[in-house]
Amino acid sequence: MNTSTVRKEIHDYVDGADRRFLTLVHGMIQAEKQSLLSSKEEMIQRAKISEREILAGETINASQFNSDFQEWKKEKHESFK
Repeated sequence: MNTSTVRKEIHDYVDGADRRFLTLVHGMIQAEKQSLLSSKEEMIQRAKISEREILAGETINASQFNSDFQEWKKEKHESFK
């Protein structure tokens, strides 16, 4: 089912929905908006930190990154056992 069909079905249903359903959907929408806002703010903050680290020369080369990443994956894998 394509997006426009789903959107129309939802609009049609919402037009006749009771207060309980509308309250539930409204809560879901508010939670989604807050999640998106938090994610955007977090990404901006992380970018600012990264810029400061780069300007301060606090970087690692690709080889060190790959090594650190492989170690992280190994630790994650071990934690699920």
